[in-house]
Amino acid sequence: MAKEAARMVMELQADPNTNIWGIIDAWAQEMDYKLVWSDESGRIYRKGTGLWLLPRMLQATPTASGIRLEAWVKADFINRLLSLFILPPEIMIESGGKKAFIPRKKAREEVNVLLQGLGQPPIV
Repeated sequence: MAKEAARMVMELQADPNTNIWGIIDAWAQEMDYKLVWSDESGRIYRKGTGLWLLPRMLQATPTASGIRLEAWVKADFINRLLSLFILPPEIMIESGGKKAFIPRKKAREEVNVLLQGLGQPPIV
């Protein structure tokens, strides 16, 4: 559970007739997120390589009543080393705090586009 503490986690209810994966895939293409992992238990999308801007991550997992979204900024070993390990491996995207301000803001803006497409309120 500690691993998820730095992630924005949302459990979304969805109409069974809604094509959630279609909405998520269209969002990923529009926002230039790449599918990095997929199986019957869910999908993980990533944007960025981490060279200049920390990568933004989104995990989507189907639930009985809809979908569970987890979003975070990932600090790879090199990024953490260069920050003298001030950066944790995963960073929340919600506002507040000074660590990884720019990638968190970008991730929040991008995820808010997805939430709007799913008819959900934005992250502040």
